[in-house]
Amino acid sequence: MGRALVAYYQGSGNPRVLAALTRVYGKFPVEDLSPTFYKVSGAVNLDAMSDTYRMSGDPTILQNILAFAARSSYRATADAWVECHLETGHNVIFYEHVRPPAMLYPWTGNPRDLAATVAGLSWNDRNNLFTHRS
Repeated sequence: MGRALVAYYQGSGNPRVLAALTRVYGKFPVEDLSPTFYKVSGAVNLDAMSDTYRMSGDPTILQNILAFAARSSYRATADAWVECHLETGHNVIFYEHVRPPAMLYPWTGNPRDLAATVAGLSWNDRNNLFTHRS
């Protein structure tokens, strides 16, 4: 829903939509990023949160994003992915979950956030794509 509302605001410029997004994402309870890929985590809202912060400049949204990035549970998952400790699951959910560390990187400046996504995508390419080998 967050992505749809961000797109609607970007297309319409309706200030009520941005006000609603800002109100929600300033205190949005972001769920832990699941290290498995079987059900969607609320952490997939980080992209809409980031967009809302960029559009509104509301510092409470950025504080909420950074608080999520500081959780030990998030760090443990991202660090495991950097070391390619992933498991096969639903591939659509995989792509939803593997994106947040890279989305956090501009806000945290932690290169391990970006590395977690890059390593996860590389792992998925090696383990789950149909490739032709000669």
